[in-house]
Amino acid sequence: MTSEAESLERQRILLLLKRDGRAAARAWVERTRHLYVEAIATSHSHASQPHYRAAFEASIRVFGAWLENPRQVEPTADDNNLETPS
Repeated sequence: MTSEAESLERQRILLLLKRDGRAAARAWVERTRHLYVEAIATSHSHASQPHYRAAFEASIRVFGAWLENPRQVEPTADDNNLETPS
């Protein structure tokens, strides 16, 4: 079962792939994963609080899995309806 956080992170990766390319998407995923790991380890961060922690952990899992196998999130013809910022 895919959580809402996991689905949203996949959508974010897909948007970055389409908008900025693979290298930029990878850099963003690596950077954001690192920030999220640090955030849940910091007691004064909201990410470490029970209400938010599960969502941050789900995001970290998605990022790690994508870094290991980037092909699991790939743009397709059906993704043409994703909005990109102007």
